Amino acid sequence: MYFFNCKECFHFLCNSGCGCSSGIILQASLIGPTGPMGPRGVTGPTGPTGATGPMGITGATGPTGVTGSTGATGPTGVTGSAGPTGATGIAGPTGITGATGPTGATGPTGATGVTGSTGATGATGATGATGTSVASSFGSFYSTDEQSVDNSSFPLPQTLVVSGMNINGATGVVTLPNIGFYKVDYGVYVLSNATVNDAMVLRLNGVNISGTSRGLENNTMINASAIIQTTSANSTLNIQIISDNNVNFLDNDGINGYLVVQQIG
Repeated sequence: MYFFNCKECFHFLCNSGCGCSSGIILQASLIGPTGPMGPRGVTGPTGPTGATGPMGITGATGPTGVTGSTGATGPTGVTGSAGPTGATGIAGPTGITGATGPTGATGPTGATGVTGSTGATGATGATGATGTSVASSFGSFYSTDEQSVDNSSFPLPQTLVVSGMNINGATGVVTLPNIGFYKVDYGVYVLSNATVNDAMVLRLNGVNISGTSRGLENNTMINASAIIQTTSANSTLNIQIISDNNVNFLDNDGINGYLVVQQIG
């Protein structure tokens, strides 16, 4: 094989060419057998640094190093503006009811509300028990005549109204046919001769009724009221004057005695 010595770069190359631009061949030589390697020559000076090649592929991340000690806390930064309100969270469970607080002051009365419509009429209730029948029994008796009475029944000669009973006007004794309760109003006007022991009292069937006695006083209308009960038919009732001497009764401007009896049960 023949090798050629390039005139430009002095390379010994085969006849395929060295790639130099000149392509000038100085000589052609016949290569003999390779001789022994000569001694290493002195290292020549370092040539200029070539251009930086392209960056290689990034290697795998190494293991995390030991965490260093925490540094000193820095100063608090300026408070930032408030962010938007977040969505309302789920309501928590109801807490235990606290103790009742003191009653507050009563507030002002509110305006009266509109009257509601009338409700439907309810069903008629059961008929109640039959009540006690009250007889139509009453009477109003009085006197305008001047009279003297000494320890006897007070006369009541005038009658205003009467039903279901009768009276002897000369004696003032009323007969009550019905058994039951009666409301009684009574009074006399004393003109003179009344003493400290003189009195009037209601008498039922000839017996003084406890709690109905009133002392007499001259020039004064003495009156009272009571509820009595009869236990037998045709009981008698009258105003009894209790005295030791004649007591005079007269009122020039009106009545000098009255007895009003009304059955109430």
